[in-house]
Amino acid sequence: RSLAEAERVLRSCGVDGVVVHEAVLYLLYVLPLTASEQQEMKEELSGDDFSAMQGEWKKAEAAVIARFKELCQFDEGVVLHASLQELLVAAFICIYSGIHLLIVGPPGTSKSFAFTLLCKMSRTPAFQETTSLPSLSPCFFQCSRLATEEQIVRTLEASSKEVTGILPLVVFDELATASAAPENPLRCLNKYLDAPGTCVCVAMSNFEVDRSLMSRFHIVTRPAAFSEDLRALLDEKGLSEERAENLVEFFRERGQALEHLRTSTAHVSDVLMRVGNRDLYAFLSSLAAVGKEKVAVLDKHNYNLLLQHCFGCGLQQFVNQKSEMHPILELPQTHKAPHPDHYAGE
Repeated sequence: RSLAEAERVLRSCGVDGVVVHEAVLYLLYVLPLTASEQQEMKEELSGDDFSAMQGEWKKAEAAVIARFKELCQFDEGVVLHASLQELLVAAFICIYSGIHLLIVGPPGTSKSFAFTLLCKMSRTPAFQETTSLPSLSPCFFQCSRLATEEQIVRTLEASSKEVTGILPLVVFDELATASAAPENPLRCLNKYLDAPGTCVCVAMSNFEVDRSLMSRFHIVTRPAAFSEDLRALLDEKGLSEERAENLVEFFRERGQALEHLRTSTAHVSDVLMRVGNRDLYAFLSSLAAVGKEKVAVLDKHNYNLLLQHCFGCGLQQFVNQKSEMHPILELPQTHKAPHPDHYAGE
């Protein structure tokens, strides 16, 4: 059923022929695998068969992204790099096929951003008229160690009411934190999601979750290393080749370090662990904000670590440099991180 529904969704974007079948097979059976597992599959299958299936997926992905660009205007500054495109198309097919989706990846791998783009796009009249698909109406559930089974079930039941022209969703953010709750509230998910008429669920997690609790979800893992995607972002922002290469190398090392931590207890550089993808995005956002009367809120400590490690200079030195881009950004002399209550209403 999932295969047939996914093929129907792809055809709504003008993708047809053998591409559809091969692309959906790749989505359902290859994309959930890690890079090493994909390599094992490639060795078990004929290399040509695997490459052909992967090629059909890329064709379908390119066709869907091209249709998205025709139907809606992405915000200025959004760079649809390869990893974001893949995740956007995978989420689009799964959600509209009724396949519950769990996206696992470290912070800054576009998990929430891809979903936000898809929801925004689904509300445009051009998208609805061309694809005949409903708009997405998400209900967010912020997971934590205080989450209970009763809260989860109540949220799921409240979102299962049918409304014409709207596809209700329940979005579980930071799902792994709920798996550490004393009552293990996630155990209710498999039973509930088997029931007919259940709304589609999307979950996001920075860490792996016990897969026995997630057996009704289609799990897509996002890699920590994203050198090619990062290069596309940096080129878009106009960073010099030398500085761009420093950043690419830093985050390549970070991805390798995170992968290494999964299999050993070896010490990893404090800089690599403290400075994450989101610090990089704050850096890039500050460049984009120049001259637009926007204020970039940055973690000054992590920002200094990033600059010292990649460029050999501190924050103030970097701001004051006359070459390349100037002014790059303006920060107050003293910087305090926002109090946690600042985010309480969001």
